[in-house]
Amino acid sequence: MIRTQQGQALIEGVAALLIMLALWSAIPWLARLQDIALQASHASRYAAFSFTRSADALAGGFLRQHYFKGASHRWSDQRGGLLLGDPTDNVSLTIMRDSTLPAYAQPGGAGADAQQLRRGWEVEDAGVASMHVAATPRFPDRTPLVVIQRHTAILAGAGHAAGDTDTQRRVAGSDLGWGNAAQVSVAAGRHIERRMRPVDEAWGRPDPDFDWLEPWSGNVPAQHRVNLRGGGHVH
Repeated sequence: MIRTQQGQALIEGVAALLIMLALWSAIPWLARLQDIALQASHASRYAAFSFTRSADALAGGFLRQHYFKGASHRWSDQRGGLLLGDPTDNVSLTIMRDSTLPAYAQPGGAGADAQQLRRGWEVEDAGVASMHVAATPRFPDRTPLVVIQRHTAILAGAGHAAGDTDTQRRVAGSDLGWGNAAQVSVAAGRHIERRMRPVDEAWGRPDPDFDWLEPWSGNVPAQHRVNLRGGGHVH
């Protein structure tokens, strides 16, 4: 019995050593892939919240630069080769939209005027926005190792504006909510201007400005400001 078991412990030890070596090699690989996946999750969340503020300002280049480049994002293999290489080629951002709500579930309901106002003010539901970030680590021969995908879905287009200019654009873009009334007022104002111009010129008065949106950019009403010591204001 003893002679039949000679060498068995050596074989078991070699097998255990091979398993340990495999784990020793796999754990760093798994850690790198998990870190890439974490950065992809962060990038998709940033993209989702940025999309709600301004879809035009969202760019994949910033995501690649901020989340997949730099000293802390240089994932490499055992030979020192970068797993992602150039993120421009190996990291992508895809924006997808789910089905939209029916008209009766939209803000204002299914009425014709409500639909026109929604389109003018850009508050019509366009579907849940989903930001898909895909990162493709590669072997040294550039063969794809795996495709890591993360996505964040978010409701967008609630009617808020990205800034003063965007607010003015939304207001001016609605004929029913603003444009039609503004055109009537401007027409009446220009008619009065033509008749009163000789009088105003005699007094040196400036010509009236019929742009009722642009001059208000950045102006905060006095009741929304608090004086601080030193002359500053808090809005």
